[in-house]
Amino acid sequence: MGRLLERLANPEARPAGHAPDARETVIEIVTDSMLSAGLSLIGSRTPEEIADRYLEKQALDAAPIPEPTVRLLIEYLSVVDRAQEALDRIGAMCRAHGFDFEEPLFEVRNHAAALSALSPKADVIFDAGFSPRLDYYTGIVFEMTGYDGEVLASGGEYDRLLLRLGATEHVAASGCALWTERLEQEAQRLAQG
Repeated sequence: MGRLLERLANPEARPAGHAPDARETVIEIVTDSMLSAGLSLIGSRTPEEIADRYLEKQALDAAPIPEPTVRLLIEYLSVVDRAQEALDRIGAMCRAHGFDFEEPLFEVRNHAAALSALSPKADVIFDAGFSPRLDYYTGIVFEMTGYDGEVLASGGEYDRLLLRLGATEHVAASGCALWTERLEQEAQRLAQG
């Protein structure tokens, strides 16, 4: 993330003369690569979908980002606090820049309040810079850590994952991974006082 922000803040550091390839050429290259690797052209992402995503990434990489936008992004990513305080700060930031984010903030506030109600002794922290290592998440993501900072559970929403895998209609999905041994050790620590 640091390298990305540096690139956005210093557009002159971007590689020069690198324009996105024509869609048809990229589709042809992807198709040839898939076939030569023995991959099926049906049942997973199509060459067209892969090419479109590749071209989208190239276009985003080449797009100029205004300096005030970069500063706002850096300010947003620096928000780390108890959920309600963090969301208040983000709300104020949005209002100051003319964005109406009240509806999504309300939804996240409800999630945070529900988590606090389920476990009143737990600290619910919002970290705008937190990013899971998997790119299929599309909504709220989380980690639950023990007193020593070790991850006990992590997961989130991945509503578009099943569409990417071939589902014919939208399927809301969420899930998490639990480290049962770590959870057991944490429960033992809590029981011992």
